[in-house]
Amino acid sequence: MLATFALLIWSWSRQEGYQIADSVEYLERAQGIATGRALVDSQAIRGFGFSGLLVPLYWIYAALGLDEPVLIMQAAQLLQVLLTLALVFTTARFASRLVGPVGGLAAGALLGSNPVVLRWGVEPVSGIAAALFVTLAVSRALQSTGDLFATPAATGTRARRDAWLAGMWLGLAFLMAYQTVLVIGAIVCVIVVRDARRRTSHVFAMLGALLLVVLVQCVLDVWYYGSFGISLGTYLLDNFGSNFARVLHKGGSLPLVGRHFYDAAEWIYNSAFQPSENTHAYQEQVVAGAESIKTHKPFLWYFTSIGRCLVPPAAAFVALGLLLSLAHRARATALLWLVVLANVLAMSVKGSKDFRLWLPFLPLVATLGGFGLAALARRGAALQLLTAVAVLVAGIQGSLEYTSTNTRKFGGFWRAIAQVNERGLSQRALRAPGVRLRASAAYHWSMFLRESSDVELVKLPHHLDGWASYDAEARALDFATLATLDAFITHLPVLTQNPDLFEVINRDFTVVGAFYDRVVYDSLGPIYVLERRASDADGLRFFRRREGVPEDEVRRDAGHGPLVIFERAAGELREHLVLADVRYTPLDGDGHGWITYIWHGGPLPGEPWRFFDRLTAPDFENSWQNNHQPAYGMAPTDTWGADTLLEESYLVVAEAAPYQPDTAYRRLGGAWRRGDLLPLRLWMDVVRFDDAASLRTDRLPAHDPLTGEPVADVAPTQDLTSPCGATTSRDGMTRAASLFVPVHPAARLEDDGAPIRLREAP
Repeated sequence: MLATFALLIWSWSRQEGYQIADSVEYLERAQGIATGRALVDSQAIRGFGFSGLLVPLYWIYAALGLDEPVLIMQAAQLLQVLLTLALVFTTARFASRLVGPVGGLAAGALLGSNPVVLRWGVEPVSGIAAALFVTLAVSRALQSTGDLFATPAATGTRARRDAWLAGMWLGLAFLMAYQTVLVIGAIVCVIVVRDARRRTSHVFAMLGALLLVVLVQCVLDVWYYGSFGISLGTYLLDNFGSNFARVLHKGGSLPLVGRHFYDAAEWIYNSAFQPSENTHAYQEQVVAGAESIKTHKPFLWYFTSIGRCLVPPAAAFVALGLLLSLAHRARATALLWLVVLANVLAMSVKGSKDFRLWLPFLPLVATLGGFGLAALARRGAALQLLTAVAVLVAGIQGSLEYTSTNTRKFGGFWRAIAQVNERGLSQRALRAPGVRLRASAAYHWSMFLRESSDVELVKLPHHLDGWASYDAEARALDFATLATLDAFITHLPVLTQNPDLFEVINRDFTVVGAFYDRVVYDSLGPIYVLERRASDADGLRFFRRREGVPEDEVRRDAGHGPLVIFERAAGELREHLVLADVRYTPLDGDGHGWITYIWHGGPLPGEPWRFFDRLTAPDFENSWQNNHQPAYGMAPTDTWGADTLLEESYLVVAEAAPYQPDTAYRRLGGAWRRGDLLPLRLWMDVVRFDDAASLRTDRLPAHDPLTGEPVADVAPTQDLTSPCGATTSRDGMTRAASLFVPVHPAARLEDDGAPIRLREAP
């Protein structure tokens, strides 16, 4: 137990950010129950079991008068650790009674060091609590019996008490997590086969207790949702509706009654999924199985990826225990392997797979491992030593396997809200007493309970990831809430995919921070911290567009002439575009920067132009490439009028391919990373591009801003200088500016005194 506790504390220390949105949903629902407030934009309909365990945390928090919500989350994590310790203890005790003390210790050790348990044993999810109640139920079901199909020794009052307790524990497991329905179903089937003829009252007692607890949940649904058993019915339809409908639909070929089977299948399918155009269009094909449904992971994924859950020594013990159980199928261990095999096979059918779903029956897997180890240990002192070493190795390998799991993927959200908390503290003196800084996020779950006492975390009426499907009224509610905010945290795709939302956010907020690490954040993009703009000219923004701005005014603001001119004759018109200025600003957060391009020109008729921009260091080893449409596609060049001024800004992550998490780091700067600043060169090109063919189809020629002469596409000499004197790259890009960029702290190199070697421009 001490070793398990130490591993859990270590696991807790490694985690940054919520691992899954479900944990936040449990906490948020518990908050609603404890405070009597309705949940905002909650579409999921779930049971109350696990949230009910968390409700007292809010009552204690309020009673103590605490004002740091993070304490509630930390208390929930501590509760999860205690539940995990109870689970390991209960599993070891149950296995010890079933297969002996050695097997019990082994089962507890295998479970306590399991990488899945280590990850979810410190995150408030329902699987651990469900597993605890399943283990208690199985322990009661096998109380005083060593033979599964023989009449147990316990009779009379004791047997009925065990049956009631087994049913109650199974019911509580179901309330914790509806996903345990498969586990419970398999356990009930085995017990019915065992006791239906000789101990009928035992079966009815267990089923009665189970149904009574489920009935309590159905009544709670009336209190919370206003409909009896709606959470249970919704779960069954969502998870089994389509499969059941497919089976019924096959009966449509039967004579006379076939039409009734078809109608029933259609009704179940439409009840399981919200009716939509796609649902009705593809319903017959999906239900009938005429088109295969693409699964997220293959059928054998659990078997081919078993190492993520069971390291080799643990898998070997479990396999041995399973074989011995099958060879002695009349023993009580049959309850273990029947439940495990039934659930693994059933879960393999579903496309979405995760070993987190194994938590409810993982103690039974560990008990099988204890059975296998105990069988070896009984065969002599040498094997006892070998099994002891194997358990130790399994613990080490389980911990190492856990370290390969990215437990900081969503940590950037916590860092973002931490920056908002700091700003709330620094601005406290500027606000009226009792007034807090109002902040919100595109993904509210990611920073739930992480705000400080100086910040009020506001949940938007509707999640922004569904913006495209919202009507005008729903969007207006979100806009009204956004208008009351002092700070906003978001990903860029939420904005770029919704132009009307992007316009409002860009107009009202300024960028004050960005968080990104491509390996840690995995497939997530940068996280931006925005603050309400004090004035139109204040702060950093994604883009700013103005019409009718004279070129003299642009030059005056820049303090110098154009950097590069792109122009050519287009019939009677002249396509004219000027890169007037470039600015770089270090940005708070993870040490990245903000580059701003200031363009002037127009009109630019025809197909829209795209801007190809590149940053290189003098060694030319790597380059930052940011080919883009003007202003994230919000200001296409074919919409420009005469004298259009566009300021567009982008996050600079000084790497090559910064958004490809599976590749090795390729930092910009080479040996220059030994200093404080990187000398970078900016290269620019204005092109039309065929995305399908990945080909450049047209180019707006570059001209030297001093002489007005055109810049050659490819430099004719080795020094990469065009005839007019402008520097070009081998692929025709023109050097537009030079700038110094701070070296990212993680990219800094020790000064080894070696000389710097230069290469030619690419």
